[in-house]
Amino acid sequence: MSEESPLPKKLVRTLRGHNGRVMAVRFTKDGSYCMSCGQDRSICLWNPFRDDMKDGFLIKRYKGPHSNAVNDVSISSDNQSFVSCGEERDIFLWDVSNARLLRRYYGHSQRVNCVCLNNEGSVFASGSYDTTVKLWDTRSRNSQCIQTMNDATDSVTSVCMDDTCIISGSVDGCIRTYDIRAGQLTTEKLPIPVCSVALSRDNQCIVASTTSSTLVLFERKSGTLLNEYKGHVCEEFQIESVFNNTDEYLITGSENGNIVIYNLISTKAVNTLSFHTRPVCTVRQHPDQSLLIAGSYDGVVSVWE
Repeated sequence: MSEESPLPKKLVRTLRGHNGRVMAVRFTKDGSYCMSCGQDRSICLWNPFRDDMKDGFLIKRYKGPHSNAVNDVSISSDNQSFVSCGEERDIFLWDVSNARLLRRYYGHSQRVNCVCLNNEGSVFASGSYDTTVKLWDTRSRNSQCIQTMNDATDSVTSVCMDDTCIISGSVDGCIRTYDIRAGQLTTEKLPIPVCSVALSRDNQCIVASTTSSTLVLFERKSGTLLNEYKGHVCEEFQIESVFNNTDEYLITGSENGNIVIYNLISTKAVNTLSFHTRPVCTVRQHPDQSLLIAGSYDGVVSVWE
């Protein structure tokens, strides 16, 4: 472990651009900008660092193809494109700079809950209420998926990727790791629905958010249960949890409007951030700085440092 990392403690600004629930917040890979998507069918690109105003600076709004709530976005590592998914069954690839729709992908039979681009931006994974995980190629002109994983027995709530694997969480309580190159599937079974899954930055651990108001930490390679974390509320809504940028802490939203930060080793809640009036469903920390963003059902993205 490194020396104590600076943790976000103070609300510094708010990003107000959505009419209705904020469904997901995401930083660009270099942390220069962030995106949010919402129930209002729009996606917003923000500069969260503007200190000359109380609210952050809205750079661009993306609207058009989504006819219902936008559930998730994933941004390419070069900041040139992003994919979005929502209540309709299609997934959209966008050009960031001119807001042009580059491609529409189709193949899911019900709403798409989550998307995740790989580091190269060449492929992305999606998870759907139709219980499937699909893999797509952004370099191909073909708008259909290149692989479908049918192992889940209930809605797939979350997906994340590294260079070789797709990790998914599902309402059926399973965390599934698909090794694409080796063609192998590893499954960790929990007795409760999984709301989200996230990889540590060193790719050694997986954290899962569950509807028992508990975060569960696994060693990725062995599947060993390492720790559990309690102190937030997650019973009815899909609440997201992530590692902080040094892998020393876990950050989670909560149904009571709080953001809770846990020490990875001691499992103790070391900080609780309070501002939102409705559930905080999505959180992300800047890749290098203490800056933290959180999205809530109250329609606001909060920025902390």
